Amino acid sequence: MKVGIVTGASSGLGVHFARQLDADPRIDLDELWLVARREAPMERLASELERSRGVVIRADLTTEEGLGVASDRLDQERPELRVLVNNAGFAMSGRFDELDEARQLQMIDLNVRALTQLSRRGIPHMDRGSLLINVASVIGMIPASGWSVYAATKAYVIAFTTSLAGEVERKGIRCTVCCPGPMDTEFYDVAESDDKVPMNMDPAEVAALAIKHARAGKLVSIKGAAMKSASLMSRLLPRGAFVWGTKKRLK
Repeated sequence: MKVGIVTGASSGLGVHFARQLDADPRIDLDELWLVARREAPMERLASELERSRGVVIRADLTTEEGLGVASDRLDQERPELRVLVNNAGFAMSGRFDELDEARQLQMIDLNVRALTQLSRRGIPHMDRGSLLINVASVIGMIPASGWSVYAATKAYVIAFTTSLAGEVERKGIRCTVCCPGPMDTEFYDVAESDDKVPMNMDPAEVAALAIKHARAGKLVSIKGAAMKSASLMSRLLPRGAFVWGTKKRLK
């Protein structure tokens, strides 16, 4: 049985990844496993799928129990895993020493631990031509005062995915890290951010490009000239310049 998995499939970019995978005739899937906390939105998404059967897996990936629900199912059913999209994640905006400690640790659990564990459980079920797409952010490339823990988790995802690509290449698995910029999703509502950033990036296009790049074996997927410029500047400018620039946004 050929399976694809998308985490964080109840909203935002995860929904678009699921739709794009289902619509892509070059990706042959029997089932698309949708993993997230909220069941009702995933049921609606599953009913939309046309080429593959949507399987709803309700799991809170910030918890041991939730991680077990998702990863143990792989071990039990042992499918041919053709695509794994580790998209689940959230952000918090504000001063590190003023934000809720437990919630920040949950962010690390979801953005880093869950992604790492599902990658580890998924790779043994992947073979030549399988795609592993991990969702990071351009913010993971630069110091970002006011987003310290979130930026750090995404920096981990970038380093982990690009390093892992060299290890799994021998199996013919292609690893890509998707680094979007601001998008029209629930992101800023969840982050409780007052940053006035123009959200002009279409998440459907971000997902489609990431899948295209993964199939082509491209390590990093970045959409848009502005985000590509930010990525380039992150390598050219002193890190202190970014610290100076982003701290000005803090109240």
